[in-house]
Amino acid sequence: MKSVLFLSLAIATIGFANTATAQSLSPVVVASAGATASVGNTQISYTVGESVIPTLYAGNTYLTQGFQQPSWIEVGISEVGVEGIKVFPNPTAEVVTIETGNHKYNVALYDMLGQIVIESSEIKGSAQLDLSTLAPATYALVLKNKFKSHSISLVKTN
Repeated sequence: MKSVLFLSLAIATIGFANTATAQSLSPVVVASAGATASVGNTQISYTVGESVIPTLYAGNTYLTQGFQQPSWIEVGISEVGVEGIKVFPNPTAEVVTIETGNHKYNVALYDMLGQIVIESSEIKGSAQLDLSTLAPATYALVLKNKFKSHSISLVKTN
């Protein structure tokens, strides 16, 4: 019985050793921006928003500060469109333009306490809201009609 148990354990160990793999990490950084430029045999690349880890070499002359990404990777959140509604500029300091296409909406601007700061009657096509008297903050722009309701985050700056 012991030999069968030992043999089973040995086969399982050998099978696991052949299928197990180690973790592999490559030096990749997520940066906010960057670029690469080449002239002849000289190439320079940079990234913005990463920690600096310098590497200097004299033979074959190359300098690296930080980790360079092998390819362009876009990071961020794509702005989600709301069915034919455009609100711009966002963020804004004074006036925001709302384009609704052919749809009619009632417009209300709420502060983060849920209080109505600006309310507008039914708009269709294009309209502007004057935010110049409001404090810099994030507001919720709500567009409603009898069929739909849309909420868009709007940032007011100085």
